[in-house]
Amino acid sequence: GSVGNVYMSYKLAGVLTLLLGVIGAGMEKRFLRDAADEALDAAVSSGPTLHLLALLNAHTRHRRPSAASKAAVLQERCLGNLRVGTVVNGGLQGDAASIDTMLLIRSLKWGLEGREQAGRDAARKSCRRLQRAVGATRFGELVDQSLEKDTRGSCNR
Repeated sequence: GSVGNVYMSYKLAGVLTLLLGVIGAGMEKRFLRDAADEALDAAVSSGPTLHLLALLNAHTRHRRPSAASKAAVLQERCLGNLRVGTVVNGGLQGDAASIDTMLLIRSLKWGLEGREQAGRDAARKSCRRLQRAVGATRFGELVDQSLEKDTRGSCNR
């Protein structure tokens, strides 16, 4: 029932946080980092994509640059799994219709401002996916609405 779903959601959030924390660990724990990396990749390949995307949104501003970068990369893969942007101006279809676009755009902004190139590239690709899906005009409106308290607006560059 719903209690089971809430519990699984809580557990998934905890596991995701733990694995991203391991990704951000020092090089002396490389074998753990590699295992965490594989587990995260497997989760995105086979897990509840929409739920993972929602959980990843907060992690693009992780205090450890490598973890933030990994979150942005996984976020882009989730958007790909949800087929966001495969139909130009097709909107957000299927499960993707449930995406909180305001939260996603704020998260992408953090990804674009990250310190690691892989994360910035993934966030840029995610912005392009979203823009293809909703159209340039709507994308600009969403960015303005999402970032109205922030004058920098990295997503619109």
